[in-house]
Parts: sequence; C-alpha cells; structure tokens
Amino acid sequence: MMANVWRDRSAMRRAGTWAILAMNLVAAALGQPSKWLREDSRFLLDEGRAGEIELGMSVDEVAALVGPEWFTLRATFPEGEFQPVLDIASPWLEGGPALSGRISVTSCSVLFSIWSIRVFDPRFKTAEGVGVGSTLGDLRRSYGTDALRLSAGGEEGSPPSARLDSRGLTFALNGAGDFADSLVIVSVGVSARPTSGNRSCP
Repeated sequence: MMANVWRDRSAMRRAGTWAILAMNLVAAALGQPSKWLREDSRFLLDEGRAGEIELGMSVDEVAALVGPEWFTLRATFPEGEFQPVLDIASPWLEGGPALSGRISVTSCSVLFSIWSIRVFDPRFKTAEGVGVGSTLGDLRRSYGTDALRLSAGGEEGSPPSARLDSRGLTFALNGAGDFADSLVIVSVGVSARPTSGNRSCP
C-alpha cells in the first residue's frame, strides 16, 4: 500500500517537473525575437537591403519574417500628405525602432510595400564595417571622398548627410559645420537608385 502511494507521488512529481519544464520552454520561445533579430542573423547594409529586409517587400512578407509583435504602423504627414511608416523594434535597442520603413502601394498591384528604410540599429553594417556609430572619417576612408555626396540638410528638418550613390545609402550625421571627420553617423537611409535592380513587378 505504502509502496503504491510512494510510486504515485513519485510519478506526480515527475509529471509536475515535466509540466513546469514545458511551460518554461513555451515561455522562452514566446519571448525570443524572430530569426532576423538573433545574434547570428545577417545585418548587412547594402544596395536595397538592411539585413533580410529588402526594398519592395510587402508588409505581409515583413510580418512573416519579423513577426507582427515586433512592428507597429505609424502615420506621418510629410509635406501635408499621409505617409504610413512601419517601425520595427528590437529587444537590444531601447528608445526607438531598429528600422523604419516607408510604405507605398506598388504600381502593379494593391500590395503595400517598403520603398525606403531608415536604420537606427548599430549592428547593421556595410561590408566595409560602416554603420550607425561610425564617423564621416570612416566613410571617407572606406569609399573615398569623391564617392560621397555631402548635404547640409535643412529640408523638412533633415540632418546633414553623406550619400553613397553607388549603394543607394544615405548616412545622416550628428552635426554640420565643415563636415569634419569626427561627425558621427546617427542613422542610415536605404533607398532605390534610379537604375537599381531592386524587386519590381513581374
């Protein structure tokens, strides 16, 4: 009799342990970021892309890749016209989104797609290692002064910037003055070049 009770209690303890372990695994899985946000993900900044987010992707594709729990839609009104923006969060970046994508309707369908990206997460780098937190001097050393198109900004409150036309990347800087090498990159814009081969309608 006592042996049976002991076996029953032992089985209940094992069942309880497995139940707790299962709940912990489920909770851990739910708390994990999507694949593109993991440390082993690709964070390459290049023509038409920021990691696995590409210009021309539909909002549905981004949701499937990132997970809808990681993004929010925001209404903006540049020049007085409605412009929806998709903000993508990261558990490693506080105080704002990791990426923001401006949304438009594609010319060949009713799909809402990403037509430009603004990168704030310093883990995203070009193949040469330049990204948020790098300096204008790093840009000049990596690509050469002649490859950069400098702008003093000011339009609609835009900051000064250095644009690398060959990649369709615009590096926003934290100051103006004489465009000293010490100016720091605070965000990177990804936009299509007129002759780029980014995703288009079939």
